[in-house]
Amino acid sequence: MGQTKRGVGRPRAVLSKTHLSTREDILIKSSALFAKHGFKATTTRMIAESVGIRQPSLFNHFRKKGDILEALVSEAGKELFEYLENLGHSFDDAESVLFDLVIFDVTFLMVEPFQINKIMGLPEVNNGPLRKKIDDRQGFAFGCYRRVIQAGVDSKVFDVEDVDLATHTIMGMEEAIWSWYDRSSMNIQPEVQAKKIARMVINSLKSH
Repeated sequence: MGQTKRGVGRPRAVLSKTHLSTREDILIKSSALFAKHGFKATTTRMIAESVGIRQPSLFNHFRKKGDILEALVSEAGKELFEYLENLGHSFDDAESVLFDLVIFDVTFLMVEPFQINKIMGLPEVNNGPLRKKIDDRQGFAFGCYRRVIQAGVDSKVFDVEDVDLATHTIMGMEEAIWSWYDRSSMNIQPEVQAKKIARMVINSLKSH
């Protein structure tokens, strides 16, 4: 089988920057306001005040509020999709590749700064043209996971009857993190938790 491409570095750097650009700060503060108040109720004045800039300065970075929402959807998950794009298509060790992928993905879901789970639930995203972009990305992620799992089945590392069902189940389990994990109050190290989840994923795919 071909050589496995390894992914990019761990995503914890997303939140470990000591200095954010004004544009990054606008996106992060806007995502928090959209998540709390909704898109329509959040004004550009509220965003500017949250960032600590004057309202006209906000428009130096984004022409209108809708451009901020579009940037959030477009740029959220950038590190994860860079990782997925570097996976390749054939795998010498599907188990290790999947283990590392789950760790990366779960860690990212725990630390990503744009609260994309709440942004995806906004009606302006769900019922508009941005929905297709999200669906395309989710489809791409599904395909990447499916290839790794299928490779493990082909090499008899994984004992899976329905690869599509296994892929949906694993991705659904990871996204369920958003229903219980609160980074502001839970004393959990993301990578420690991610490794536990990765072990559960691998064990679930093997025959017992």
